Amino acid sequence: MSINDYKFDVISVMNSIGKASNNNLILVLQDGIAIGRLPLEADLEDDNSLIKLFNKYFKEYRESEVQEYPQAISLVDVKYTSSGATINLPHMVFFIDQVVGVSIGLEGQKHVL
Repeated sequence: MSINDYKFDVISVMNSIGKASNNNLILVLQDGIAIGRLPLEADLEDDNSLIKLFNKYFKEYRESEVQEYPQAISLVDVKYTSSGATINLPHMVFFIDQVVGVSIGLEGQKHVL
């Protein structure tokens, strides 16, 4: 198991805990912080969602070999902060090797779980 496989497992577990406790997933990255959530089935089935469109074209144009564990993850309803600037995005893809840490919490919460 590579470090990226382990990171994916940790992110998945933290997301499950966040979902069960109604908290967001918080990714600490090399250059910022992303607060959001992994997509739900409803997000993946919504014909108007960016993530469904992304997944469709990614499968169609992907040339790299499919691996057991993903090398990237998608978050939806993302608040991304870097260098003092914050942007809100409906969907963002993060490469697993760029994740430094992971937590769960609510936006604006002083203490993270």
